[in-house]
Amino acid sequence: MRTPGRLVAALPFSFWVFLFDEAYSGSRENPGVLWPTLLVKAFPHNSGPPLKLIRKRLRHLLIVRNRVMHHERIYPYDDGRGLPWNPQQIRREVLELLSWMSPRAATLAGRFDRVQDVMHPLNLRYLRWAPHLF
Repeated sequence: MRTPGRLVAALPFSFWVFLFDEAYSGSRENPGVLWPTLLVKAFPHNSGPPLKLIRKRLRHLLIVRNRVMHHERIYPYDDGRGLPWNPQQIRREVLELLSWMSPRAATLAGRFDRVQDVMHPLNLRYLRWAPHLF
């Protein structure tokens, strides 16, 4: 059965990231169709996070997601553009972005993610032994 919630949930993550591009956010002289007008509705648990910050967080997450999906190295990694490739920093950014939308979802994601386990010092020793695999 097609419901608005199911249709929205079926949209790929890249759709949402590109929805925050300048084509939809506009500029000071020419306001966009969606943003910044709907920021408060999309992020009700923060008093209007800056659109640039939201866009930056979403783009970082898309890059990380793409690297993971393509089985590419995510740590240690330096792309030369200053993107945060520290997994704990990425985790904090994701949880903060999620908390702006739903604090409950952010708490749930923070409780069940595996970043802390993977980045534990006992596990990091394997990165030194086989850096070509990561």
